[in-house]
Amino acid sequence: MEDFRTIEVSEVVIAHSGRTDVLISRFGENLKGGISVTRMEERWTLHRLFYSA
Repeated sequence: MEDFRTIEVSEVVIAHSGRTDVLISRFGENLKGGISVTRMEERWTLHRLFYSA
């Protein structure tokens, strides 16, 4: 996570951008070629944030 910012009139700090990496492994009798591995990558950015406490 990157770009941490404090929310106005509070002490709450929230990441406004970041990256997520995931590896998904599947195996079992249903797969013909053995183990299946899928890699997913996500980059995200918060443009607007509404906070109410």
